[in-house]
Amino acid sequence: MPILQAPSPRRWILAPSTQILWALAWLFVWARASAHNDWFAPLSNGYKPWLIGGFSLLLAGRLASIARWHHALRSTGASAHIEATALSLCARDWFQLRALILREAALGRARVIEAWFHSGAPQARVRVAARHDAILALDLAEVLANPEPAAASPRADRLDLRCAAIYAALDCALSSFGLMGLLHSFGLWDAGGLGGLAAAMLARIAGSFTPGLGGFGPRELLLAFTLGASRGVIASIASTGMILLALHVCDATWGAIAATRMRHARKQRGDSPAATRISVIIPTFNEELALRETVDWARRIPEVGECIVVDGGSSDRTREIAAELGCVLLTSPPGRGRQLRLGADLARHPVVMLLHADTWLPPEAGAAVHRCLADPRVVAGGFWKRFRDRPRLLIGSRPKCLVRVLIGRRIVGDMACFIRKDALEAIGGVPDMELMEDFALSARLRRAGRLALADATVTTSARRFRKHGVVATYWKMWRVTWLYRFGTSPSDLRKIYQTCTESDSKTSSTKPR
Repeated sequence: MPILQAPSPRRWILAPSTQILWALAWLFVWARASAHNDWFAPLSNGYKPWLIGGFSLLLAGRLASIARWHHALRSTGASAHIEATALSLCARDWFQLRALILREAALGRARVIEAWFHSGAPQARVRVAARHDAILALDLAEVLANPEPAAASPRADRLDLRCAAIYAALDCALSSFGLMGLLHSFGLWDAGGLGGLAAAMLARIAGSFTPGLGGFGPRELLLAFTLGASRGVIASIASTGMILLALHVCDATWGAIAATRMRHARKQRGDSPAATRISVIIPTFNEELALRETVDWARRIPEVGECIVVDGGSSDRTREIAAELGCVLLTSPPGRGRQLRLGADLARHPVVMLLHADTWLPPEAGAAVHRCLADPRVVAGGFWKRFRDRPRLLIGSRPKCLVRVLIGRRIVGDMACFIRKDALEAIGGVPDMELMEDFALSARLRRAGRLALADATVTTSARRFRKHGVVATYWKMWRVTWLYRFGTSPSDLRKIYQTCTESDSKTSSTKPR
C-alpha cells in the first residue's frame, strides 16, 4: 500500500486553510512594516555568533523533540528505531507542505508512523503514544488529530511521564533560548531586554498550540507585538522567520527524500516473508561458565526458533553444555568470523542473530527486531548495550551504541547483530576472518541497505575490562581498530588482541540487575 494514502481525520486546526490564514496575516503585518528596512543589516554589526548560537540551540531543541517522540513510541511498544522516528517527523513536515499544495488534510505524527510501518492500518498504541507526546509538548493540533483510541494500549499504563516531561522541558527551553539568540542576532536584545526571553518562550508555546507555515505564524506575530510594533522589530523578526522557514523546508525536503526511498524499498522488497522467526548463532571457545545463562535468556524470546552453537575447539565442557541445552552443535577451527559464517549458512529462519556467549538478550528483543525490520530499508541492526557489574569508567556504553550506528554506521559484536537472511546471502555471508569480522560485515551490509538500532537493551559481561583494566583494554581495542583501518591483516591483529579476547574461565557469570 502506498505510504501517502493513509487516512487522516479532517480537523479544522490541521486544515491547510488555517495555516494559510496565519501566514497571510503575518505577511500583511510584515509587508506594511518592513518596506524600507534592510533585513540582514544587523548581521554586519558583530551579531553573527548570536545567529550561530541561536540556530544551534534550535537544532538542539529539535533533537529533544525527537527524543520525546521516540520515548512516547517506545513506552507503548510502537517504536521501530530511532532514525525512523526522526525521519517520521521530517516526513510530517513534508506531508504538511504537500497538504498546502494539494488542499488536503495534513497527516499527524501517528498517521505518518502508521503509514510507514503498519501499511496504513490504524494502530491504537501509536495513537496513544502520539496523544501522550502531544499533551507534553502542548501541541493542540496533535491532540485534536489523535482522539482517545477505542482500544487502549496494553502498555499505556507504563508510560514514563518523568522522562518524557524532561524531554519536553528541554525542547521548550532550548527552542526559546534559540529564538532569543536569533532575535539578538538581529539587534533585538535592547528592544526586548529580559522580556525578550519571556516573549520567546511565550512564542514557543503559542507556536505549539497553533499551526503555522514555517517561520510565518502566530509565534512570529506574538513576538512582534510583545517586543514592540516598530518597523525595525517586525522586519528583524521576519528575518528570523525566514530562518525558521528555511529550517522547516530543509526538514520537509529530507522527509520527501525519505518517503520516496521508503516507497522504493517497499516496492523492491515486495511480499518477502515476515521476519518473525530468528536463528541465534553463538560462537564459543571455553565458555562453559557463560553459555548456559546466555542460551536460557535467548530461549525466553518467543521469536527465537533455534540456537546454533559453533564451537572453536573448547577444552572445557562447553560442547557438553550446548548438547544438554538442546542447541544445534557445530564444530569449527577457531576464529569468530569463521564460526559465525558456518552457523549462519545453516540457519533455517529469515533472521540471523550473531550473539556473543556472554551477552544476554531481554525478553522483548524479538518484538524489537520485528518492529525494526518492518522498515523495508533496514537489512540489519543491533541493540542498545550496557555492561553487567561495570566499573565506573564504563559508564556511557549506551550513548556509544547510538554514535556507532548513526555516525560510524557499524554494529559491533556485543550489540547482538541481527540480519535478514536473504541480505546476508546476497553479500556472501559473514566474512571468514579471525578478527574484525563485525567491521567488515557492517561495511558489506551498508551497501545492501541501512543499519538500525532496535529498541531493546542487551547486557554483556565486563569480564575483559575487569581482568585487564578498562584503560588498557580500550587502548588495545583502539589500537587494533586503527591498525585494521590501515590494512593490517586479521591474523596479525589477533596476535595483538589475543590477551583481551581469550575467555576468562575463572570468571563466573552474574545475574542482570
